[in-house]
Amino acid sequence: MRCLTLAEQLRKKGCFITFLARKHAGNLNHLIKEKKFDVIELPLHSNQTFQENRKPYLEWLGCEQSKDAKDCIAAIQSNSQIIDVLIVDHYALGEQWEKAMRPWVKKIMVIDDLADRKHDCDMLLDQTYGRKKGDYHGFVSTQTKLLMGSAFALLRQEFSKWRNYSLSRRTEPELKQILITMGGVDAFNVTGAVLNVIQNSDLPRFIKFVVVMGRGAPYLKHIKQMVKQLSFKVEVKVDEKNMAELMANSDLAIGGAGSTAWERCCLGLPSIMIDLAKNQQLVAETLSKAGAALLVTKSELVHIENLLVQLDKSRLNKLSDSAAKIVNGQGVYCTTHELLSL
Repeated sequence: MRCLTLAEQLRKKGCFITFLARKHAGNLNHLIKEKKFDVIELPLHSNQTFQENRKPYLEWLGCEQSKDAKDCIAAIQSNSQIIDVLIVDHYALGEQWEKAMRPWVKKIMVIDDLADRKHDCDMLLDQTYGRKKGDYHGFVSTQTKLLMGSAFALLRQEFSKWRNYSLSRRTEPELKQILITMGGVDAFNVTGAVLNVIQNSDLPRFIKFVVVMGRGAPYLKHIKQMVKQLSFKVEVKVDEKNMAELMANSDLAIGGAGSTAWERCCLGLPSIMIDLAKNQQLVAETLSKAGAALLVTKSELVHIENLLVQLDKSRLNKLSDSAAKIVNGQGVYCTTHELLSL
């Protein structure tokens, strides 16, 4: 999603964009195509045995870095266009892959938020709140341009558009609509677990819950059936197109610490944040310490009810104010300017 946001802004500046994406189960290639971008779909490799199987996130890649690089090089050769900048956003890829790609592109930009491995790149973006350049010492060349911190958060234009409206309606907060979003896939059905907690709670029945999921979510059908049995009013939205408007008109969000965390901050939307994956831990912890979100782990979902009960106007206001200070919605413009300067 953050790559799509950057791609759309680059296109406005006259750039031509092609996506390289492997055809994993639950992929969002259809969404990329709907945005009118070219997509080269790399094939799946079955029954792979990885020599690098101890490295984190390699399973997400679907093959070894060397094999992935060969596939990408073949795709670039078949595309027959000069690649000015290769933008890579994948936790399993690092220096080995990037060095292999060097002869085929002019510049390399990396999007990362782990700061845990070496990169061979000309520019690196890490939009984690509080991230410092020193966190990448020894991981990149001294010549690498570093874009650090939430000032560079890649949010779509509509979030900056809805920011003022969203902040203005939170002066007298009241819990009437709660947004539940665990990302497009939600492979572990955290959405269902949260709905179970809510159903067994003593929360007022006038509260409306809006669940957002992707069409490729494996538990989508299950959730649609589940909400029919709930005593609360629950609306399920699939591949929601107006996320900024929906967030702006919600009073609280329950969700993960992925890219939507920065969207919620931009709109000053108070949130209960669930630590869904290892790569989200730093974001979740820093936002919690900054007072921008309340944090629970997947094993602590039962505490959501208590947190909701304790959310009075004062606490909602504090969460909203703290969140809004972290992201201003201008990150994609700053990033695009720096990228084009390459």
